[in-house]
Amino acid sequence: MRSLLAVTPLAALLLVSSVCAQQPAVARPCVARGEPGVEYLQSLARQYHPEALAPASQRDSIVVGFVFDSTCQVVRHAVGRYGPDTTATLDSELAGLFPGLSRSELSSAGGYSREPFEPGHLKIVWAVLDRR
Repeated sequence: MRSLLAVTPLAALLLVSSVCAQQPAVARPCVARGEPGVEYLQSLARQYHPEALAPASQRDSIVVGFVFDSTCQVVRHAVGRYGPDTTATLDSELAGLFPGLSRSELSSAGGYSREPFEPGHLKIVWAVLDRR
């Protein structure tokens, strides 16, 4: 009886380990330098704003924006349009999507767009809040 009691927790541990090993790996939201990866940004765009990826939207100039906390979890998100003006900056895109957000509140920011970068292509812009 005593040996059976000793084997039961070991068997349970082995069973749990094998189940966990079969789970798919979850992509980490932040990669090098605490910035979100492209795959993460694309999956968030699909999750929060699937309308921006609809075939009809591919002719429009759509920008999707995300604000992350220091662990790259979404704090705010927005969608909008950008114009043919090629002088638009990352700061102006973020200010247009998140009017109350100040650049001094951010630790980093960036953007992603499929090439070629021109009107009609989806843009994703993001910012990470400073940890202060």
